[in-house]
Amino acid sequence: APPIILPPEGPFNFESYRQLALTNGIYLEGNQVLSAPIINPIAPLNGIMYVNGDLTISGNNTFYGTIVANGDITINNHFTQYLVNTNLPSLLSTGSIELNNHEEFNGVMYARVNIEIANNITVNGGVISGGETTIQNSVTINPGPGYPVWDPLNPEVPPEVIVGGWLK
Repeated sequence: APPIILPPEGPFNFESYRQLALTNGIYLEGNQVLSAPIINPIAPLNGIMYVNGDLTISGNNTFYGTIVANGDITINNHFTQYLVNTNLPSLLSTGSIELNNHEEFNGVMYARVNIEIANNITVNGGVISGGETTIQNSVTINPGPGYPVWDPLNPEVPPEVIVGGWLK
């Protein structure tokens, strides 16, 4: 039998997160490289930062809210993320997520492509990828209180789940 291939878009409505960032969040256009301190301890009003491009964060940082990227997310070296709203995910990426060296995330994270987590990382929530997930060297994943809303502008409608993936 042929392998089951996950649908490319996944369950999260990235457009809803973009709209929320434009209204009462933080919206950044183009690839971004952020270093310490990024937005510490100020959080976006609605708890969402959206980057329309790749995002790289390095240095000792704390962020309060959900980080969404229409591209890849790379976080290096001593980062802590807290949720403003526990019904939201911690990280969402239309590309890949790479996490490196002494970090903590609170909430489910999702990447449409791959996730690579290495070197003293704690995730309190869960990890979902549409491709490969690589976990190495002292990584702890603790279950969270539940799944985040898939579409924050329409939270009462869950995605239609199929075996091995989901439908819109």
